Amino acid sequence: MRSKGIPLICQPDTHIFIGGAMCPLGYGPRLWEVNMKIKSINMAVLVVVVILLGIFLYYKLVQPQDQPEPTTPTSNSPAAQEIENGRQNGESMWLLFRSDTCPPCREMKKVYDRLEPEYKGKVKFIAIDVDDKENAGLAKEYGVTFIPATFIIDSNGEITCQEIGLMPEEDLRAELDKVVKP
Repeated sequence: MRSKGIPLICQPDTHIFIGGAMCPLGYGPRLWEVNMKIKSINMAVLVVVVILLGIFLYYKLVQPQDQPEPTTPTSNSPAAQEIENGRQNGESMWLLFRSDTCPPCREMKKVYDRLEPEYKGKVKFIAIDVDDKENAGLAKEYGVTFIPATFIIDSNGEITCQEIGLMPEEDLRAELDKVVKP
């Protein structure tokens, strides 16, 4: 018989009568388990928030440095020497970083070969094979990570166009026309 005003209290994993009611085995509030689950969830959420905050602060506070424009090639490859000679002579240049094993590069090389005679004496055309180990430093210097990569440089040595991938011939003509000496 249960008396009024006496609360029901159940102890975990017991079959006892408290306050006139029976608590079955494993039934009843297990406050300590519930609290532990809530604490675990809160801790996981806190860890995720701290990680996301750290990533956010890293990208906002640590600004990626702009890649410096190459000045003097550090490579001793023939292509690097050609670029250096072109800079010293104030020539406009088209640098095409490519590979014979790359299908888009082969297509870009066809455009390169078609345009070269048209701009002979106006723009220096330099094809750079990235598979050649001598050109590895040059590719790194220009930040080439994907090919084909096109760099059009004016007579002052400034990069006026930088593209990765295939470029339509008309777009290339327009960019080359911008750097042709009058």
